[in-house]
Amino acid sequence: FLRRKKDECLSELPDLVEENMYIDMTSTQKKQYEKLLSEKYEWYKSGNLLAFITELKKLCNFPDKIEDSAKLKNLNNILKIKDENNDKVIIFSQYVDSLKKIQSALPYEFLLYDGSLSSEEKDNIVERFQNEESSKFLLMSLKSGGVGLNLQAANTVVMFDRWWNPAIEDQAINRA
Repeated sequence: FLRRKKDECLSELPDLVEENMYIDMTSTQKKQYEKLLSEKYEWYKSGNLLAFITELKKLCNFPDKIEDSAKLKNLNNILKIKDENNDKVIIFSQYVDSLKKIQSALPYEFLLYDGSLSSEEKDNIVERFQNEESSKFLLMSLKSGGVGLNLQAANTVVMFDRWWNPAIEDQAINRA
């Protein structure tokens, strides 16, 4: 098989343009966040810090009512522009549940790639995304899609939520 390292073909690659977007939570999210902070503070004190932070992170993605998500509204605006430009977009999240909520809440056709799929199903999704013009938006679990794939059809990567380790995010971004 043929293998080229990134530094061997760097001159052929377009420049990476990175844009960090800071999104304020909606008033609903802020209220739920404060409530969760006060209710679950015992988790923090008892050593369940990771579980505590994970719950807070999930709330930043989606409050009880999906339509009150600031991130979802922002993502919808991004996808409108990308759809008009016929761009291909990979949307990464560390939570499969968040990907499914995006899929159900937004009016686009999404391909969903996560760890629950068989190898054949994963290959089929990658093939469709790479080769079908109508398959513009790929929702991808960071763990299942962040390593070992080349998705050169994509020209935009959205990190819906941030991973604990920036190197994992960089690997995911470099899939495109």
